[in-house]
Amino acid sequence: SSSSVIMMARALLQPSLNLLLLLLVAVAQVDAKPPPVVLVPGLASTQIDVRVRQGFNRSEACRSRFWQNDTEWHRMWVAASYFVPGQTDCILDRMTLSWNISTGEVTDKPSLESRTKGWGNVSTIDFLDPDLHPSYVKGFGSVFGFLIKHLVDTYGYQPGVDLRGAPYDWRRAPSSQVIQDMLRRLKTLVEDTYKAQGAKVMLVSHSMGGNIVMSFLRMMTQDWKDEFLAGWVSIGTVFGGSTKIVVSQAAGENMGIVTVSKQSIVYAERSWESMWWMFPHPKVFDNRTLVASSPSRNYTLAEMRELFAKLNFSVGYDFYTGRVKPHVDDLSPFGVPLHCFYSTGIDTLSQMTYDNDALNGYPKVTTTKEGDGSVNEASLEVCRRLKPASVHFYRGVEHLQMIQRPDTIKDISEVIVNSSRSASRSDNAELVV
Repeated sequence: SSSSVIMMARALLQPSLNLLLLLLVAVAQVDAKPPPVVLVPGLASTQIDVRVRQGFNRSEACRSRFWQNDTEWHRMWVAASYFVPGQTDCILDRMTLSWNISTGEVTDKPSLESRTKGWGNVSTIDFLDPDLHPSYVKGFGSVFGFLIKHLVDTYGYQPGVDLRGAPYDWRRAPSSQVIQDMLRRLKTLVEDTYKAQGAKVMLVSHSMGGNIVMSFLRMMTQDWKDEFLAGWVSIGTVFGGSTKIVVSQAAGENMGIVTVSKQSIVYAERSWESMWWMFPHPKVFDNRTLVASSPSRNYTLAEMRELFAKLNFSVGYDFYTGRVKPHVDDLSPFGVPLHCFYSTGIDTLSQMTYDNDALNGYPKVTTTKEGDGSVNEASLEVCRRLKPASVHFYRGVEHLQMIQRPDTIKDISEVIVNSSRSASRSDNAELVV
């Protein structure tokens, strides 16, 4: 009968059809173009230029040969030569922002003008000091440099074409006009890259760059995110703040630069409004968490107002509660495929012990292994609550090394490239150790 003939024909053709389907899927996967990428750097990870205008009062340290012709644009952050003994006070003086107590506005110092450059490119977020070739001083000042090289050499990415950058003044907070303008420019950068490449864009952030992405995604509608974004690769994002920030604002933290004294850098760090952006969040840290103590009392996270009043910096904590905290309260999922990369097992600052009740001098600092050296594990693990597409967890990899080590760079790159094959959101996280 005709039905028997049809069934026999199907039986004969089915293996060939299955093979053809497999071949088509394989070809599609081979031909799938890796998504264009926009890199968003973290704290202290974008070059900043400065120039002096008439009327600027130069400090004694700023009158040396290092600072000649400073009325022309020159790189303020950063050059290795600035950190030789005798020069650090000048760079810290120029990096310090000016606070208007009555309005809450934060600006450059009077008669000082700063800028970031290279928007859309990666030339100011690869290495902070381009005068030092990484082959001479391996890793010094490296931001995304090694990741960029791997993406270019292995997958054929072209900087400024399908590998873009979003440099910004990392001293500024989301409440500032500077960052609000930057977020609007980021929207245009994503749209332009999408149109030029014909593919959705993958956002890749490190550290505080993830906080920039968080603010950005909260601004965008779900329809916009669905149309333009392939996802977000979050590397060491400070989701819930860090106790290291409390130390930096209370006593100073020199970021490992041995020629910079912690006591001298504290005034610059207190002026960087972005630091308060990463203050420990009460939704992540228990308010009973001990962060400082003196002979007669303890200071928990619930008592930060008293701590900073004792340190004569109440204005900083008031800035956090009034202008920054409203921007970081929402820790719900972001509506894009999220890939979490983070590490723990590195000594991370946790609390301070002062030997006097006046809180004078530099405190003894205690560390724990529950973090990556910069961000506490509790903050990093918020990423797991956000319905990620994948989780990539490491032990013993320091915060900055997450974007410098060959093994993590390889893993990050593979997630970026493979995202074009499966860009749908998932409630199931894959754990990679």
